Amino acid sequence: MDLIYGITSPLFFKNIRSGQVSHAAGIVSGLIDNGINVTVVGPKNGQNIFSEIGGVSYKPIEGLRFKRLRLLSEVFSVYKFFKVLKSTKGDVLLIRKNLAFVLFYYLSFGLRLMSIDKASIIWEVNGFTAERLKGVFLLDVIYELFLRMNCRALSGSKGIYVVSSPLKSEIARILDVKVDKVVVINNGAPSIIKRNVFDNDSKEKCEFIFFGVFQKYNDFENVLNAFETLPESDRKRAKLTFVGYGSCDNIFKSYVLKNNDIVVEKPKSRFELFNENVEGKRVFGLIPLMPSKGAEFLSPIKLYEYASLGMPVLASDNYQSMNPASFVSTYKAGSLQDLAEKMSSLINSEKSYKLSVKEAFEYAENNSWSSRMKLLISELTIPD
Repeated sequence: MDLIYGITSPLFFKNIRSGQVSHAAGIVSGLIDNGINVTVVGPKNGQNIFSEIGGVSYKPIEGLRFKRLRLLSEVFSVYKFFKVLKSTKGDVLLIRKNLAFVLFYYLSFGLRLMSIDKASIIWEVNGFTAERLKGVFLLDVIYELFLRMNCRALSGSKGIYVVSSPLKSEIARILDVKVDKVVVINNGAPSIIKRNVFDNDSKEKCEFIFFGVFQKYNDFENVLNAFETLPESDRKRAKLTFVGYGSCDNIFKSYVLKNNDIVVEKPKSRFELFNENVEGKRVFGLIPLMPSKGAEFLSPIKLYEYASLGMPVLASDNYQSMNPASFVSTYKAGSLQDLAEKMSSLINSEKSYKLSVKEAFEYAENNSWSSRMKLLISELTIPD
């Protein structure tokens, strides 16, 4: 069976280490593992990402970039995407939904101008742009209208693939569709990188590490303040490291200047992270999300990336889609005191670190992208 995976945003691959890029690569590799022939149609700068995955065909979208009119650029890219489709073989379209797609849907009179059969489309939905307006006085009306506009564009398709149960509930609430057409499939784990783990006891120094893009929705300031409030006896045996890049650099400056146990490093690949920051150490991966509207729609891909490195995790508790896992500790989102207590608890934990690493690896093996895409194929009855 031939499947076309559509990524239309010209800026999608701007940050190649971002979660959305890892997500897209995981979907494609998982489909190929299950015997599906995949052609990716996307921006030119995404070709190198998928060249590392064997058996993938890539067709670039040739389009204009309107630097000051981003949405116009996005909508034009959708148009170019459908032009490329006319010369691309595929039985099923798996399309990553974004606002530009929704706008183009209405501009093209429900895709009729492009001669596209909606029944062949599977929509990949990772959230809605206006989700933070949900439950806010007056703005809730805007959210509801926006949601209905999105869902109308999704109706009549072969299926809708979402990353969390709350997302499914929102779509099912608006659309009069069969529940089995909206399938919940959480993110998956990339290939496992085994590492040496020693029988570390609670007296050995440990490290809390965040790896990825420094996004504004990450509660870094709370993490830094919680770490500073740790008792001196805990601070002597702990280190806080941020590996990445982004718009939050100013938050780190004052803390790094006065603390030699808080480190901010330049971006590294997953393999470099493994070699330099994980091998043989007692390391805990951080997933610190700010308290915010729409968090329940998310499925944190970082959980699976950390698991594939055998890293136990400390995460905020507002990821409702996160499956309970024995290697994951959670704290109340936004609570400095609770986060500091959980950090101290991990520093002084009597639980075998080697056991936690084993649990993380097992979780990654049981939640691979291959198994995720096998579920997608069976749930939406995609032919072999």
